[in-house]
Amino acid sequence: MIDPILGEIVFSSSVGWAGVYSYPFLGKDVTVPMELGGDEGEPVDPIQREAVRLYTEHKIDLSNQADDAIFAYYNERLPELRAQFGDSADTLMPVLADKSSLAQLVTPTAFFVREPVVSDDRVIGLLSNCTWDPSHGLAVKLVNEKIVEVGPQDIVL
Repeated sequence: MIDPILGEIVFSSSVGWAGVYSYPFLGKDVTVPMELGGDEGEPVDPIQREAVRLYTEHKIDLSNQADDAIFAYYNERLPELRAQFGDSADTLMPVLADKSSLAQLVTPTAFFVREPVVSDDRVIGLLSNCTWDPSHGLAVKLVNEKIVEVGPQDIVL
């Protein structure tokens, strides 16, 4: 189905409603799967549609804020994780001069728009793989177009 805000979306039994979404990541556009969840025969929730519309309206600014938040999170975790990684620290979590170097360590994988369950908040997760936590990945959680948390993907899933 073609949605005026979400674009072309299809239903699959594994992820529910899904499409693709493009946004800037560290100065380059990335295109990733957009995951909306939901049930077959049920429309996408209007709150999810509004979340995507508002993110899209402020995409450049929100994406830049997300890049900054990832870099801050990375630098916050750096001392502890470098100590844990030992000889692998320079590969898995090197000291970076600026956020553009994150592109070698972080790979966006999905634009996740959570179904409203408990509240009417608009929740989006920018999901990525990262070298320092391959099993849990990385997420930037936005609630009502504000970054509220950066951490493993389970903060939004």
